[in-house]
Amino acid sequence: MVDDSLVNQPYRGVGIISDAVHGYIHYCRPLPGSDELATEEAILDNPWIQRLRYIHQLQSAFWVYPSAEHSRFQHSLGAMHVAGRFACHLWPRLRMHHPDTPSMPFVESMMRLAGLLHDIGHGPFSHMFDSEYLEPRWGINHEIVGQFIIEKILGSLLKGIRRAPSGRFADEEELDPSWIAFLIKRPSKGENEKAVPSWLRILRMLFSSGIFTVDSLDFVRRDAYFSGLSRDPIDIDRILHYTFVSEKGITFSSYGLPALQQFLQARINLFQAIYYHRTTRALDLSIQPIFFQTLKEIMPRSPMEDPDTYLELTEYSLFHTVRLWAKSRVRRLKRLGDAWVAVLHRKRQWVTSYERTFYLDARDKSSPLADLFLRRDPENRRRIEGMIREKLPPQKRGLRFVVDLASHDPRPDNPLDPNQSIWVLNENTGRVEQETLAAMLENVPYRIIKMRLMAPDHSADEDLSQAAEALLTERLPSYTTNV
Repeated sequence: MVDDSLVNQPYRGVGIISDAVHGYIHYCRPLPGSDELATEEAILDNPWIQRLRYIHQLQSAFWVYPSAEHSRFQHSLGAMHVAGRFACHLWPRLRMHHPDTPSMPFVESMMRLAGLLHDIGHGPFSHMFDSEYLEPRWGINHEIVGQFIIEKILGSLLKGIRRAPSGRFADEEELDPSWIAFLIKRPSKGENEKAVPSWLRILRMLFSSGIFTVDSLDFVRRDAYFSGLSRDPIDIDRILHYTFVSEKGITFSSYGLPALQQFLQARINLFQAIYYHRTTRALDLSIQPIFFQTLKEIMPRSPMEDPDTYLELTEYSLFHTVRLWAKSRVRRLKRLGDAWVAVLHRKRQWVTSYERTFYLDARDKSSPLADLFLRRDPENRRRIEGMIREKLPPQKRGLRFVVDLASHDPRPDNPLDPNQSIWVLNENTGRVEQETLAAMLENVPYRIIKMRLMAPDHSADEDLSQAAEALLTERLPSYTTNV
């Protein structure tokens, strides 16, 4: 029996968090006198989530945009909120097309927790930690680590949750941590999707492979707001309104395509202005040579072998450690510590001597542009560096410089692939199709490449610029309108 005092106080059991981007974010907290095993509050207050307060959302960009001090924790709260909104909005038609779909509170809770936990595996400097340490050392990334934390560490706590902000689960419903882990992991070859229900596969599109996700719908607004780039760059309410579930899966009305175009352009603006800002990239290049050895000292074992050490590893703890190393009598630690102190004081090793942006469209997938730029590995950068060096005057070929290639994918490689993108309801024909989206994306590049030459100072800018232009003119004679 429900306590009459709780009926007259519907706010009991639900708390609110004031958020600069979304207004108020609701979350479940224990009902007074209840025997609830766990609520969302227990996950929010768990050390694994609280750890994200000490990892910046924008990797190195906070050194460039002073107000962009927001954390992975704030973003995770926002992703939870957006995921819950989509869950409640989509549930009626999801249940209509997939009758085995659980109750709305269950789906809402599962989506919200996936949003909250989607970044839980991140280490210091986020994606750099993946590319410079986890992947080369153990062949894993933050998503794999996140799945481990969700299933092996938080699993029993998640199973105890029985309520979402919209209400209680149906009788006998219990959250499966492996389903939450499935949502946050991008699809991979050889994956057995049939091991999970069809309705869950539909919802995964909103986390990992759709043209927009609950993740990106938060970070585009949040990063733009806190960096000062824009206060409200996208219309999330319109995107939500025109999104629904059809017999094909996640579907978007053609009436909402202008809002989708606005979202895509906002993402492009963020990548060009913030994520790939020349100073941000210069700082990243200064960190990369010392990053692997630093983490090898601090985190010698895999996060899945030593989760206790990983729990304590954040940017704050890393900064504290390397400052102490700068005073160490151990030579290798002092060398690393001194290099880090220079970074912490924003002393860049590199400045931009040359910059050019390339917008690749579909015809460039098998072209000199693709051959030159699309291999994302250090060897390819060194190959380009060697070709540029050959274009320098003989007496200047010993110049010290590096090639930086920053790549952004603003759209699916193949918008006609239902595993990569959403379906569109063409309101003119009444048909659910992919062609309308493909037509809309015709003018959106499938890849944007920023090529920079970085040198210790600006003394060789003219020589490096002429060498780069000589190489590009030689290799890309028929693509001048594309550059």
